[in-house]
Amino acid sequence: MDTYFRTIEKFFFLLAIFAWASHAAAATQVDCAGTVCPAMVIKGDREATLPNGEPSPFRGFSDATVRQDPESGRLWMAYSWPSIATDGDRRARFLRRGASRPQVDIHLAYSDDRGRHWQLAEDLWHPSPATSPDGKPGHMSHEVANLLPVREKEGAVWYGARLDYFLPDDGGFRKRPPESFRIVLAKAERPAALRDAPAAKLGSMATGPSWGMDVNLAALSPETRHCMLWNEPALFHDGKELFLALSCMAFRGKTPDLERSDLVVYASRADGPPSRWQWRYAGRLAGTEEARELGGGRLTQIDLARARDGKLLAIMTPDTWDAEAQDFVHLGCVAVEVDARGEALRLARDAEGRLKVRARVTASDAGAAGTAACTYDAASETGIILGKRNKQGVGLGHARDRSSAQMHGALHATGVHP
Repeated sequence: MDTYFRTIEKFFFLLAIFAWASHAAAATQVDCAGTVCPAMVIKGDREATLPNGEPSPFRGFSDATVRQDPESGRLWMAYSWPSIATDGDRRARFLRRGASRPQVDIHLAYSDDRGRHWQLAEDLWHPSPATSPDGKPGHMSHEVANLLPVREKEGAVWYGARLDYFLPDDGGFRKRPPESFRIVLAKAERPAALRDAPAAKLGSMATGPSWGMDVNLAALSPETRHCMLWNEPALFHDGKELFLALSCMAFRGKTPDLERSDLVVYASRADGPPSRWQWRYAGRLAGTEEARELGGGRLTQIDLARARDGKLLAIMTPDTWDAEAQDFVHLGCVAVEVDARGEALRLARDAEGRLKVRARVTASDAGAAGTAACTYDAASETGIILGKRNKQGVGLGHARDRSSAQMHGALHATGVHP
């Protein structure tokens, strides 16, 4: 029966792709299978290894965000760096003897030649030791960072957003308490300074007060009170307000509810200390209708960036839920124009009511879990940067064989300028 439903699901996905392609011939389409889109090299950084020197089962580069400094022209890129920490790791001295656990750092790299070559700058956000309210040892881990430089009268400032959550030493990702999930948003004079800058802790309906929360964004509107968890933050500034787009994760029991898992937007003038910023709900960017039009069950992994012609774009990932694997299956990335007029952001449509799709990037050789997130900056010769990954047994559900769980990510330059 499961096989039957998966076959039907694939049929409708292919049907949606065919319908999309029939009216979007002008949009750029690239399949990054094999070596079509070269893997990016970051000088000075390397994938994680185990104490014996072997490749870590949890390694690579993923979840990138790339932005150009408006003053120097330098490109900055933040990205996730997964690893397995052990009691012999100098960065994880707080682990008890013989223990090990997965963790994710956010690294920062730069390019001074428009993205042709990249150099590691530093570890931007490193997991920090923490104890849960019920006394369990672990650490606060970070993922899916997003950067945004903004010109102000005094010069450029940088905003940085990321997802934080508690990872217990025992149980790893399967035991992350949902109440620990929160979005952390900071402001500083340069990217590296975001590491220690004052920050706002933004919660959802599942975020527990004992984990620290300055504002429960989901409670600001009846339209978002079903948002149990936030994920995949993206930033945009229109010259007046800072816009924060988020993936709203809704559930039916423990199963993700794709019908109500929208992309929503909040806005703030970002005056004063981040923890005191006043936020307003700025509407829904996209929901099930848009996701189905783009070939998925929901839209996630959003990045907001300007195209070379100045149009605002939303780079998003359509995905579906694999009930057997208990994980999401990501279906490449799609770039869609955004209407940023007024006080809200909306995906733009043409005169015939169709989404204004600029580009689609896929990888037909991706594993069962599909691709990873994409990012874009018009100044980078990389074009859209696609994350590819090999992921097994590290989803939201329980791995059947924990000894075979692994995730290997890599960043690929597509050359696509939507």
